[in-house]
Amino acid sequence: DALSITTAVVREYRLAVERKSPATAGHPARMEVTRDSGESLLRAYRSEFERRAGLHQAPTDEGKAAYGLTALEMCRGYLQSRGVNTLGMSKNEVVKRAFHSTSDFPNLFANVANKRLLAAYAEEPQGWGPLARQRNLPDFKPTNDLLLTGQIIPEKILEGGEYKSGTLTEGKATWNLATYGKRIAVTRQAIINDDLDGLSRVPDLLGRGCRLLESNMVWELLTTGANGATVSLDGKALFHADHNNTISGATSVISIAGFDAALNKLAMQTDLAGNRLNLSAAFMVVPQQLRTTAYQFLYPNGYAPTNLTGNNGPNPFAAGVQLIVEPRLSDDSTAYWYLTSSPNRIEMITYGYLAGEAGPTITTTEKRDPDGVELLVRMDFGCTLSDHRGFVRSAGA
Repeated sequence: DALSITTAVVREYRLAVERKSPATAGHPARMEVTRDSGESLLRAYRSEFERRAGLHQAPTDEGKAAYGLTALEMCRGYLQSRGVNTLGMSKNEVVKRAFHSTSDFPNLFANVANKRLLAAYAEEPQGWGPLARQRNLPDFKPTNDLLLTGQIIPEKILEGGEYKSGTLTEGKATWNLATYGKRIAVTRQAIINDDLDGLSRVPDLLGRGCRLLESNMVWELLTTGANGATVSLDGKALFHADHNNTISGATSVISIAGFDAALNKLAMQTDLAGNRLNLSAAFMVVPQQLRTTAYQFLYPNGYAPTNLTGNNGPNPFAAGVQLIVEPRLSDDSTAYWYLTSSPNRIEMITYGYLAGEAGPTITTTEKRDPDGVELLVRMDFGCTLSDHRGFVRSAGA
């Protein structure tokens, strides 16, 4: 039968190979295809798109096969690599077929745009990072961040005595993720005209925009309203008399006396159970208008100026904390300045993304009106104030 004949042919072929090359005995010859021509062509196109988008200057070894080709020529070459006869096919039809929903070609645009997006996203300055702790969430449901404190200091046990029970006090900050997004349309006309400027400039703008969105949301936690944002833990303003984290009057300006007062506020904070936290200062945060004053105070040459400290002695706080300058704080006040602890000592701000998708991403969909491909930029992000105890705000006057 056919099976027996096939088996005999394979056996004879194997014996012939082994007689010709004894070193290969026991290892039948085989042929393996690791990459087809269409995949190689896509790699070349991807590299050329990246070059044109400014991700690298010179053509790569893979991209040399597509160097100088227009977008329309790449569309035609892609279809031909998939066995489609493009002879006599109009420009409109070539683009339409290349960007069909089952095609791999739109992913080239998404990959290139994604790289530009993430590069611009990473380059945009973000001053609030040192103040916050990242915690990615698995979904969009409201999440409770529990704050556990209590009477947990060990007590002396007398001979024959009993261990005393500790008590835990619980608080919570509730927050959740939300989805933010924009669309980029790469139209049929742009492909035919070889106008791919949107693959470089628009993702750059959106990458910076995503970073700006995060910064706007985080800094609003400190500045929303006349008295600062509301803390979900106790429903009171972040900077409130009951929180013992505000300074006003003559000692509130940037000076040795003002810094000392703010430092004392941090050190005297207690947790929910009344335990002394003894927090130290890690960051001074100021609006743009106080940048020079803060630099003069923190980094003087030997002695602090009289107009900043009220005396001519050395500044004991010079270079003791890291300075963060944030222009958004000016919208609330150009006089307020802040002293904060470190998130390693106490949770102050918590932020996060959807687990496994930190930062913005780009996906593609086929676009009919007008024809082309649509790049969807999406980011899942959320932030919250975890605890007021790590912040002190000075009125500055």
